[in-house]
Amino acid sequence: MPSDREPGNTPNQQMAQMRAEIELLRQELRESQAAYSRLAAQEARYRSLMELAADAIFLGDTQGNITAANASALTLTGYEKDEIIGRNISCLFSDEERRANPLRYDLLKAGKVLLTERNLSRKDGSTVPVAMNSKMMPDETYHTAIRDISKAKHLEEETNTAHRELERFVYTISHDLRTPLAAIIGFADFLQNEHEKQWDEQTEDILREIEKAGTKMLKLLEDLLCLATVGRLERPKSPVSAAEVVNSVLAELKSRPDHAGTRVSIGELPSLHVPETFLTQVFSNLIGNALRYASKTTEGINIGGEAQGHRVRFFVRDHGRGISEIERERIFEVFFRGENAQKTEGSGLGLAIVQKVAQAYGGKAWLEDTPGGGCTFWVEMEDVPPAV
Repeated sequence: MPSDREPGNTPNQQMAQMRAEIELLRQELRESQAAYSRLAAQEARYRSLMELAADAIFLGDTQGNITAANASALTLTGYEKDEIIGRNISCLFSDEERRANPLRYDLLKAGKVLLTERNLSRKDGSTVPVAMNSKMMPDETYHTAIRDISKAKHLEEETNTAHRELERFVYTISHDLRTPLAAIIGFADFLQNEHEKQWDEQTEDILREIEKAGTKMLKLLEDLLCLATVGRLERPKSPVSAAEVVNSVLAELKSRPDHAGTRVSIGELPSLHVPETFLTQVFSNLIGNALRYASKTTEGINIGGEAQGHRVRFFVRDHGRGISEIERERIFEVFFRGENAQKTEGSGLGLAIVQKVAQAYGGKAWLEDTPGGGCTFWVEMEDVPPAV
């Protein structure tokens, strides 16, 4: 009688077919066991890496409840594993901290990777500043890595404190030395003008050198004073007209005999919320350099700018000799003077002031080649009205 498996097959054929099916099942079972072993090995390696990680690592379910935490997480928080597993990760942050820096599950669900700085509350009630990096996985669970940044914050505060103390020192020295220097310059000038007939030529030369050296030192102190005060002034409530600042700077600079007659073209100059004192310093240094090193060229200099959202850029372009690649790396350093500047007067602080002003107001300064020869100095700053 034919089998239900294969009608018409003989018993031997049916037995052979069964053996083949059994062997196929065994092969599939062996492959499944091998795949399971590989998966188990990968999971073991993953858990080992998680335990060895210096950062605190938390795994969470779809509601943000902690399902796993590594050894670093327990060390950082002060909790035992059975005390923290099952609790929501929000328990690591105070109500005040959560109000100031909400845990944005909505952004995580939208596929964002969130990196934030916040204060973590430990089991003993102490707090520690941390950097927190979170991501939602394809199965809608959460992976979070938290790093203790207290040492970095402490070092940053020490650096800022030292920087503020240095600025106060420079400010005090610069301010206090201006008065006696002004007196020296004044007396030297008085002696030259009121008693010039009483001096021989050598004495007059000495007096002129005294006045020249005093004037140079006074300019250096004024530059140091400006450098020390950068960033101390709050942003003005109303935007400052860069166009008016540039026109004022040009009026002063072009009155000098060596700058007279230089062609200057001025393009768009956006206004911005940066103190006029520092904006004047920026343009005075950049335009002064352009006039000093490129005033003899027929192309003259070009000044312009542009606004892009909350950022404003200005440029001062000359068509002079340019600056070598080697010097460009140091051009914004304090007291650095390039080859072109060796035969001209200056304190070596001008471009350092430009860079510091730019950085103090959320930007930077940099240098580019001018097509055809020369330099283009760019200054970018953030245009943000002061908080009311």
